[in-house]
Amino acid sequence: MRVELKQVTVDEKEILRNLLEKYNYEFSKWDKRDVNKLGLYGYPFLDYYWTEDKRWAYFIFADDNIAGFAMYFIWMCRL
Repeated sequence: MRVELKQVTVDEKEILRNLLEKYNYEFSKWDKRDVNKLGLYGYPFLDYYWTEDKRWAYFIFADDNIAGFAMYFIWMCRL
């Protein structure tokens, strides 16, 4: 099995949004979140992954098929 990590392009944002909806549905068993009036969980920070320097989104591919995703951001706090 060949595993690859590829950065999500802005043209692939809708694919990531769809995967996030499925992830949030599964995770809602534990965080008790519910859908909004449109029937979606949503993720208010998704667009930031293409407008902020310290956020990155990746697709995980296994044998050329999307197997998952990873989203990473650097949280900066001042003490």
